[in-house]
Amino acid sequence: MSNSSAEAAFNLLGLEFGFEGSWDISKLPALIRRIEIILIDAVERASFIDPPCINGVPLSLDSSAAAALHEAKVSRRDQATVISFGRNDESIVRNMRSLATLLEQALSANLSVSWG
Repeated sequence: MSNSSAEAAFNLLGLEFGFEGSWDISKLPALIRRIEIILIDAVERASFIDPPCINGVPLSLDSSAAAALHEAKVSRRDQATVISFGRNDESIVRNMRSLATLLEQALSANLSVSWG
């Protein structure tokens, strides 16, 4: 999971994002319940959707990514081209399901969860 997606996941869970930390086993059931709610509620996830961008300019739904990339390269020959693939609802759901699986496995093994 990318840093920006991890930050979005933490925000959805109502937690402060950190590049390192841990969750004690006693917190895991509440986090799993919160994820279950997030997975049901598309409206809650909607504010965490980010469009794909090239050099910070969102790609419109009708634009061709190849044409936008070509234009970015032509207009910024002396600068790097930064491409962000964005974050859609499907990726948010996938990340939340993966996190729920990880938390459920840790809970069943009587383990805390750490990252960093």
